[in-house]
Amino acid sequence: MLNGVTLACPTEFSIVESDRRGRAVAADGTLMVSALGSGATRVFRLKWVVFTWAERAAISGAFQAARTAAAAFVSPDSNDGTTYQVTADESAELREEAVVFRNGTGYAYRVEMALREV
Repeated sequence: MLNGVTLACPTEFSIVESDRRGRAVAADGTLMVSALGSGATRVFRLKWVVFTWAERAAISGAFQAARTAAAAFVSPDSNDGTTYQVTADESAELREEAVVFRNGTGYAYRVEMALREV
């Protein structure tokens, strides 16, 4: 669920955690660590193959809302309904392809997005 919109179950889903610290080695071999923020943040990557225009539109609309403001996100693998505040990842666009043909009745859509915890 993203921004109150229930999305189709993704075909692929991953979570990458980052502790947001920079690391460098000084000339004397000392490891220097500078914190860019407190605690770890997560990037959620989701991919779908959906078979209806309505599913595609729901995913696209929810992602567009996350591009302009923080949105509530419940991970597909959540057992307890934990909600994360996310925005669209700065390196990601909503990617869509209409290339999968199925049974002569229409097209399937490959859609992927990345969301970053704020």
